Amino acid sequence: MKKIQINIAFLLLLFATLVASCQDSDETLQGIMPAEETKYAQVAFNVSVPLCSLPSSRAITNDTEINNYVVWVFNNNQFVEAIAPGATYTVDGKTYPRISYDKTNGGKMYLMLSEELTNVQLAMVANITVSDPAVGTTMEAAKNALGTFTAADVIYMPMYGINNKTFAVEHGVDGGTITLIRAMAKVEVRAEEADDHFALSEMYVYRVNSTGTIAALSTITNDTNMGSIEGTVNATNNLGYVYLPEIADVNGKAGKTFVIMKGIYTNKDGDKSTKFYRLDFIKRTQTPGAGVEYDNLENIERNHRYIFEIDYLTETAGHGKLEEALAAEADNKIIEGIQTMVIDDVDVMDITTDNYIYLGVTAHNLTATKIGSGYYAVRIRVVTNNPDGWTIETLPANVSVTLSEWAPATSTSVVEEPQSVWVYIDENVGAGQTRTLYIYSGNIRKEIIITTAE
Repeated sequence: MKKIQINIAFLLLLFATLVASCQDSDETLQGIMPAEETKYAQVAFNVSVPLCSLPSSRAITNDTEINNYVVWVFNNNQFVEAIAPGATYTVDGKTYPRISYDKTNGGKMYLMLSEELTNVQLAMVANITVSDPAVGTTMEAAKNALGTFTAADVIYMPMYGINNKTFAVEHGVDGGTITLIRAMAKVEVRAEEADDHFALSEMYVYRVNSTGTIAALSTITNDTNMGSIEGTVNATNNLGYVYLPEIADVNGKAGKTFVIMKGIYTNKDGDKSTKFYRLDFIKRTQTPGAGVEYDNLENIERNHRYIFEIDYLTETAGHGKLEEALAAEADNKIIEGIQTMVIDDVDVMDITTDNYIYLGVTAHNLTATKIGSGYYAVRIRVVTNNPDGWTIETLPANVSVTLSEWAPATSTSVVEEPQSVWVYIDENVGAGQTRTLYIYSGNIRKEIIITTAE
């Protein structure tokens, strides 16, 4: 039987909303007319750009960059106007900008809006050219009409988002935060841990959509003819990655979406050979009371990272020809009763960010299972981009951990490296009991509630 040890991680990027403070008249952005001298009033709000997701693809060089954008203004849920860079208004023969985006100030945007608007909500479309809705169109209808994009044509990541509040226009009003969501998902193969016996050279994803929707719709629709896409490989770091539009039913009856990775395998005798490996999208979940479960992923969704972490490849795994790998069962196939892989705990990571630092943990709620040494045990994973690392607050009674704090060893060490933490709870605590851990990084705190299995 072929065996392959693979860690697969699914990272859900969740973005914290930053509330913009009210702007006083002396904070008026230079070049925008003070409210008392015009019918317009200045509105300030934050733009939360999704976190950088490590290496970028060959087409997209920076998946947080805002290259172009338009802001749609709705009043009482009806479209009023579109405001894009370059929009102006004139007072006493002088021209002033109606919109300004200060990327250096935590993503602050300024708009000049009519004071006649009393129940405003904003939407923002970035990095793609779209047609403006007709006046009076509802926000939901405008979003649904945004249309699609072709992945091969994308240079900057398409994004869409709406602000988190409604407001009446008056000078200095808090316009809330627009949280932008990427229109594509990212698939990564990370074989750093296997670089002593495997050198990744190529990566492909089969059965993918060539088009995607700019904004998330209620359902994901697959292309009639689905194709394949080649990823980019960083040979130095043994990494591969690619951006994809959303895909429905990746393990459905119509066919499976899967990754093919190609590389040079070196056996224990030093003999080298070219091998192809097929990897299906499989997830590891922990359900309260049920412990660890392995299941097929249903959909590939926008703004998610899907990470295949390769720890070790056995000599009997893989295939000598691409055609064989395409026709074969997955090398990471789940076989009931036999664990042919180890799937990492970072299946869905709960991420919080203050727009500069982020802290992610495996999940908010986990189940610890009883082991033979007198403990309940569960493994969590923690990741941050904070160069100062993270720390676990004072532990509850009857709880111990294998790692209570972490920081990069040197200034040149990798910061965004998930760390594994085993949590042990004394069996005398009993079944069905909960213990809470608090993990800190910078100003961010994550709560993890661990329940002992029944």
